[in-house]
Amino acid sequence: MIKNDFQKYGILLIVVLLIAKFVIQPLNNNIKESREVIKELESTYKTKYRTYNTLLQKTAQSKEKPLTVDQLFQKLGFVSKKEKDIILQVETLNYLKDSLSKEKLEILNFEFYPTVSKEDYEIISVGIRFKGNPIYFKNFLRRIYESKIFYKVTKMDVYQLGDDKGYYLKISCYRPRI
Repeated sequence: MIKNDFQKYGILLIVVLLIAKFVIQPLNNNIKESREVIKELESTYKTKYRTYNTLLQKTAQSKEKPLTVDQLFQKLGFVSKKEKDIILQVETLNYLKDSLSKEKLEILNFEFYPTVSKEDYEIISVGIRFKGNPIYFKNFLRRIYESKIFYKVTKMDVYQLGDDKGYYLKISCYRPRI
């Protein structure tokens, strides 16, 4: 009887240890991967910190106004691709807002679309919803097509909105891939 109890508890102990191994092993691998990512981030931070300090010393010696961290990183080119896309989207939106206000059209809302990458170029799109008189809308479209930057209206919806017309435009600009 004691022998059977030892066998039962022995088998139960082996099953528990196997389960514990299969639960703990993936967690241990995740911890190792996280440590590697932290080491990479730490080395990147140290490099940026050293670069910032050297440039800060140079600006202090040249008696210029010290740069902020954001200005310095932008000057050094540490702006990510996603940030460049957002900057271009915001510039596009600001241009559209200025054009709409000059044509007396009222903005209702806007949205940013994710960047679409093609083989040779990228498409950066902004959606904007506004309302106003159709004559002013025609002038707004003319202003877009005559701008210095090439904008393309990729989607247009026109609908009745009270006494005015409502408009939705998805406007894209193209950037070559570098």
